[in-house]
Amino acid sequence: MPLPASRIDSTMPNFETVHLSLLVLIGPVCSTAYDGKRVNALVESLLNQGFSVALDFQGVKLVTPTFYTASVGSLQSTRSREFAQGLITVSDLYLL
Repeated sequence: MPLPASRIDSTMPNFETVHLSLLVLIGPVCSTAYDGKRVNALVESLLNQGFSVALDFQGVKLVTPTFYTASVGSLQSTRSREFAQGLITVSDLYLL
């Protein structure tokens, strides 16, 4: 039986995973710091709402260091605990 809305603690983590396709969000070329910062802000917002996040690079043909640093690299330094706990995952990111 679900809890009534008045009894749900808004600080409880959600533990649902939001899957983000970088191919859909950015396209086959992930190259700019601007786009990386957009991804970073989206992930930060989802984490703050209690979701876990799966970043999926399937179909992406190019990821530049600039994009990676602004998105994933920045998250790895500011949210290392979330990476360690599996709340942020990255898939299909390969050396091309």
